[in-house]
Amino acid sequence: MFHEPQFGITYSEKLKPGRNPVWFVSEGLKLAGNLFTPSDFDESHKYPAIVTVNPAGAIKEQSAGFYSYKIRDAGFILLAFDNRTWGESEGWPRYREDPFMKVEDTKNALTFMHPLLRALATRYDKLAESFLGGIYLAAIVIWLN
Repeated sequence: MFHEPQFGITYSEKLKPGRNPVWFVSEGLKLAGNLFTPSDFDESHKYPAIVTVNPAGAIKEQSAGFYSYKIRDAGFILLAFDNRTWGESEGWPRYREDPFMKVEDTKNALTFMHPLLRALATRYDKLAESFLGGIYLAAIVIWLN
């Protein structure tokens, strides 16, 4: 029985320095993301990794993507992604702001990053502000269970 992949790097099977369009599945829907790597990225090295969480009403190219692009050259790998119903990600109704959905999407972002982190990361952290810190913590607790 053939199973459809649950994640992927959009344009290649190998990470390159800079922005790498990626996707993963959350609750059966495809979520679009950008995985940022340092300008001097080398797969033989390990880097600290961060999964970002968008503020309300934002897409991956806005605050999370902006900060990810700036921080990557400090030697980090960062994931910025569109939650379900936002940006390039699937889901209906469009632009629905749902904190429980964000928790599930963040949990699935962690799951997507996990194999990569085992191969490339020295440590793991988050980039979230205010209310989003709570979303992130809820996702971590659910993910660890």
